[in-house]
This record gives sequence, structure tokens and C-alpha cells, in this order.
Amino acid sequence: MQGESPISGMGNLVVNGTLRLGSTNSDGALVAGGSGLGNIRNTYTNRTYNSGCKIVYGGISAQVIGSGHPAIAGVTTEIDNASGVTFNTTASGNSGTTIILIPGDLILTNGNLNIVGSATIVRSLMLNANITANSNNITFSGVNTSLVINGTGALGVFPTPIAGQTIQNLTLNRTVSGSATFNKLTILGIVTLTNGTATFGGTTTIAGNVSLASGTVLAFDGQSLSMAGNFTSSGLLSASGTSSLSLTGVNALTSPLNFVPTNNTLQDLTINISNTSGTSVQIGSSTLNITNSLTLTDGFLDIANALNMSNGSTINFNATGANPSSITTSSPSGGPWNLNYSGTLGFTTGLEIPASGSLLSLSTSNSSTATGITLAQSLNVGSGGIIINADNRFWRDYNGLRSRCCSHKFLQRYHQWRWYFNSLGNI
Repeated sequence: MQGESPISGMGNLVVNGTLRLGSTNSDGALVAGGSGLGNIRNTYTNRTYNSGCKIVYGGISAQVIGSGHPAIAGVTTEIDNASGVTFNTTASGNSGTTIILIPGDLILTNGNLNIVGSATIVRSLMLNANITANSNNITFSGVNTSLVINGTGALGVFPTPIAGQTIQNLTLNRTVSGSATFNKLTILGIVTLTNGTATFGGTTTIAGNVSLASGTVLAFDGQSLSMAGNFTSSGLLSASGTSSLSLTGVNALTSPLNFVPTNNTLQDLTINISNTSGTSVQIGSSTLNITNSLTLTDGFLDIANALNMSNGSTINFNATGANPSSITTSSPSGGPWNLNYSGTLGFTTGLEIPASGSLLSLSTSNSSTATGITLAQSLNVGSGGIIINADNRFWRDYNGLRSRCCSHKFLQRYHQWRWYFNSLGNI
């Protein structure tokens, strides 16, 4: 149908084949009710769209998808408009006011589908089938835009721009070995996995809570994932030796971090959670391997006998948060690793030093002049040696008396103290 040319009246419209729409009305090329808008204006209840039919948005300028778009399973939607088709804040959805449902396959032949929200008006895209992108994109703009993916089987890569998109919420409920892969995303709200595997194929930041149902997998193999909210999970995480995970926020995570047993390696793990008591983060039942660094700025990490540090990796205690961090339950396995203390808060050493005391190297740039670092166990320092920068210091409790030791002049005077570092290499 060309331009604003309408089909109107009180008769029945039955669509079994292809309906091509050209209307550029701001409420939508298809509008519910008898408002006299868009291309189809007959009585709304007299419109029938049968499964297998196709709705094509093929205007010569930008179009809007609105409340009259069919929500019948099996109806294909095609975008064939170089100027794009938008679901925006002037249009009402077909699955509630704020949701546009694409009930069957979505084909982006020529042009993008754009979901546009605002600071106060939410707009969501719900997909129930598959996508053929043909190098076109689905874009999101405005802080209140969300995405729900239903259906079955592997969706493939969801076609957002590689440079990244920001959305409010993400929900995946895709059954029968369901999965979807996403490019770079910033998610301001929550992530909910009800069914299927969500693979983050680019750098991903999640500001809100993450919820994984049993049987689901959140995968970020080879990518960086940052989570700032709660983590509630009966599912699994998947990562690789080039993945990094950053956990921040103010509340302890409800669930432990359980990884797929064959994809249970991180390059880097960073924790900065400022809860004042109890465990902040717990490693789950499957061993987590860290190849490069574990950085604790704030929070309490319970490794539950399931953390392995690679030979030559580093544990960083960066004590700048509200409370000095600590490792509980047991020391990591593996190693030996490098140990670095930094930050502004003093604290007592703990399970970051293994029972054997063996470290590859020890360094401190901690600037706490009041308490420094209290050494609570013996050390065996390997070939990396001991580096104490600036006017930092260690303290050693000895028979109830506190002695200062190991300032930056440690190499000249360490033998004057009543305790020793047993070096396996250079000091």
C-alpha cells in the first residue's frame, strides 16, 4: 500500500499472504481501533492475520510500528525501509502499551528496527521467534528500553551495533537448547535468564541484579563482565582464560559463583563490595581457576576450598574500601603467586598467604601510617623477592608485643628483628 492510502470500512480483512505498508503516520502504519490512522482503518475486530502471513514495512521514509501490528504466532515481520522503522514514545504497543511484540520471524531486509524510550517512558521489544539481520541492526535509545527474547533454539547473534548499546532490562526465556549471543551491552537494570544460554560476546556492564534459573548459563568467554547488583542463581557461569569479572556494589551476593566445569577459568577477578559483615562473594562447588590476578578492594571472599591461582599469578589487596578485604575458609591452591598490598587502610595478613608461607614475591605500597600491615604468619618468599615502597611498613606481633619491621630500609636492617623472612630466592 502506497503512502497513506487506506483500507477502511466495516468489512472483514483476512491476510494470508503479504501485506506491504507505506504509511508514515506517527502512531503507526498499523493502528488498533477505528481511529482513521495508518493504512488499515477498518474495524479492528474485523482484521484477521493468519499464521504464515507477512507484514512488510516498506515506506519511502521513516515509519512507526504500533498498536495494530498483529500479535498472532507465526506472523512474519519484515523491515524493508532504508530509513528504518521505530517503536517510540508516541506509539502504543500491541502487547500492552509499552511493549511491541514480534510474534513470528523478524527479517531486516533493508533498514533497522529502532526501539526508543525516554527518561520517563518505557519501550520494550519482545521477540518470539528468529531474526534474519542481513547486516542491518536492532537499535535501542533512551534509558528506558528493554529486551525480552522468547522462542526456541539458537537465535544466533542479536544484531545490535558492534560499538555497543545501552538498555534497561534483558530477559531470556528461550527453550529447547535455546541461546542468544549479544554484542557489547550496558544494562542499567536487571538481567533475567529463565531458559537458555546468554552469551555476552562483547564487554558487558550490568548495573542491576542478575537472576539465573536452574539450567541456564550466562557465558562471557573471552570477554569482560562487570556486575554491580545482587546475584541470585541456580544456573551456571561460563568463562575462559581471557575473561575478566568485576563485582562491585554494597550488598553481599545471595548465591555463590558456580561455573561450568569445563569453562571455569578467569584471567582476572576483582571484588569491591562494601557490605560490612559476612561473606560478600562465595566461590561455588566447581573449582575456579585464575590465571592472572585476584584483586580485593573491599569485601569478604569465601573461596570454599575451590579457588586455584596459577603459578606466577598475583593477589592484590588494595585496601581503600570501607573495610579491609579478607579471604575466608582456606587459602587458594596452586601457585606460588605474587602478593601485593596497597591502599590506605592497615590490616592483618590472612589466608592470602598459604599455610606453607610460600610466595613468589611480596610487595607493599600501602600508605597506612597508623597501623601498616600486621604479619600473622611466617613467609617463604621466592625469586621475586620483597619490595617495600616509600615509608610503608610491616608489623609483627611477638609474644603480645608489637614490633615495627620492614620499612623501605628493610634490606639493611631486617636482621635486627626477632623474626625473619625465609627466602627461597633473592631478598
